[in-house]
Amino acid sequence: MEKRYEAPDLKSAVTALKEGGKVLLPLDTGWCLATTPQSEEAAKDLFFLSKKTPGSNIVLLTDNVNRLTYYFEEIPDLAFDLMEMSEKPLTIILNKARRVPDLLIQEKQLAIRYYQDPFFSALCTRLRQPLLIITAGSNGQMANHTDEIDETIQSSAGYTALYSQDERLNSRAPGVLQLGPNGEITIIKE
Repeated sequence: MEKRYEAPDLKSAVTALKEGGKVLLPLDTGWCLATTPQSEEAAKDLFFLSKKTPGSNIVLLTDNVNRLTYYFEEIPDLAFDLMEMSEKPLTIILNKARRVPDLLIQEKQLAIRYYQDPFFSALCTRLRQPLLIITAGSNGQMANHTDEIDETIQSSAGYTALYSQDERLNSRAPGVLQLGPNGEITIIKE
């Protein structure tokens, strides 16, 4: 049976993000702190929080791989194939990133990940864009429950989703690979 979310919960998360805030969300990799790529102030906050939390990197997370074309000059077909076929969470670092605050891009590279979930997909659909995320656990660790969320990260959120809040997530660490400009693959983390 597919998990359901409550409309007021979704509306509150959408409102917080549209107002330039940050929201705590449950994902397949644990709880995360999210904002929109267009919210430069919130993206800066995310950047500084990720620097204070070792192992917490910023990822552009999407429910629809086609949304990513706006944020990169080009995306190799291999990236689409890998995201859609991967059986576990997979983060891919791509070159030629654009249209996100400069401080998030290291050497024109940005990490992306594809994720399907009813609440997250509805959120991206309402916002018409992917989200920037960092892990919400202490020291970059996965937070499988809201009581494992780092206090600094929790206090910076404008809203915490009620969706899945009462359950313990079965989080999985993502694999990480980098795609080079000529299709070369570098595995960073299996």
